[in-house]
Amino acid sequence: MTDRTNREERRMCGARAVMPLGLVSLVLDATPAARDPEALETVLRCPLEAHATGWHYDVVWQLDDPDSGDMWALWAEGDTPELVVIQPDCSARGRASGPNTVPGDARSAAHGRKSAAQNEVCSLFALHPGGHSFEFTDPHDEDLRLAAACHELRAVIARQSQSPPDGLGERPSRRPSDD
Repeated sequence: MTDRTNREERRMCGARAVMPLGLVSLVLDATPAARDPEALETVLRCPLEAHATGWHYDVVWQLDDPDSGDMWALWAEGDTPELVVIQPDCSARGRASGPNTVPGDARSAAHGRKSAAQNEVCSLFALHPGGHSFEFTDPHDEDLRLAAACHELRAVIARQSQSPPDGLGERPSRRPSDD
């Protein structure tokens, strides 16, 4: 796919997987702070740059010490995650300025992984394959923007349907006669 300047658009992989119960149990047992199973990511989506071969990854637990990195699940295409490893954070920084850049995925932003919008921090792990997270787009971002626009449109329609349009007031119950 190309953008408006006819440059090849770089995209996030987005391969999906669900953590198997056995692996969830291992993570919960290995991390005393992870006692809340709902805080553990179990529906996974690979945030690496689109790739045809190799492992898919996603963060399942963010460690308390930011210098320790995060716990990442690994899985092969079509399989369930079979391994969780602790990976240090990528230290790359870059400017978000072109059509192939996005402000980072929602999960990274929610956990304070990015700095100011103009000086992005890569939200991936150190020595990850492919580009840094600020160098490619997430195809899901467009879906999120569309969903937000649809939600706003529904809200506007709902507000308009609750009040009569200006100047119309109540309609007469019968037609006036021609007398």
